[in-house]
Amino acid sequence: MATVVVVDDDDALREAVVASLQSVGLEVEGFASASAFLDRYLADALNGALADSSVPRCAVMDVRMPGLSGLEALRRLRESGSSLPVVFVTGHGDVEMAVSAMKLGAVDFLQKPFREQKLIDLVQAMLASTASVQSAESGQDAPRKQALDEQLKKLTQREREVFLLVADGLRSKQIAGVMGISEKTVEEYRRRIFEKLEVKSAPMLASLATEMRMLKLLQ
Repeated sequence: MATVVVVDDDDALREAVVASLQSVGLEVEGFASASAFLDRYLADALNGALADSSVPRCAVMDVRMPGLSGLEALRRLRESGSSLPVVFVTGHGDVEMAVSAMKLGAVDFLQKPFREQKLIDLVQAMLASTASVQSAESGQDAPRKQALDEQLKKLTQREREVFLLVADGLRSKQIAGVMGISEKTVEEYRRRIFEKLEVKSAPMLASLATEMRMLKLLQ
């Protein structure tokens, strides 16, 4: 199976995403349904074809598809023991769906239409994070995992909750609604989080959260 898989029942969009990722030198394979991808992935796992943990290294998947949904496909992947990083794309995004996706370990949630370069950057960041995680898990980069753990310990439980929601792409107003606090309070939490984790932007925060999730420092 290719390094990156794209799962979407919209033929035109799937082919466009595959082409854009291939244009930056990535090996990409497309699937027209979540069930087709899942059947192939799990069959390869049983047959030992996925013994090299770097193949595939990430998936771009639509949420709403006929038959098996993207969310259900991710749920089954996690139940099988797979930690494959997944970014969801959808034309029907909402806060509740985004939160559900992130709880299952999705890396990000993009709403159509999205900029081609944004998706390319996100996939490349996922691949880089996967490489970092594999190095840490093999013991080659244990200091990095320890450093991230120490950073995370700087946050209070409430700050950690806000951190995850900001990293998942929610705006301050949305976070305030989810947590039942004022938008001003959310902004103060954001300021503290950026300061403690030494990041300067939401994309940097999201990248950090992705790496922490993949290292199982975050759930």
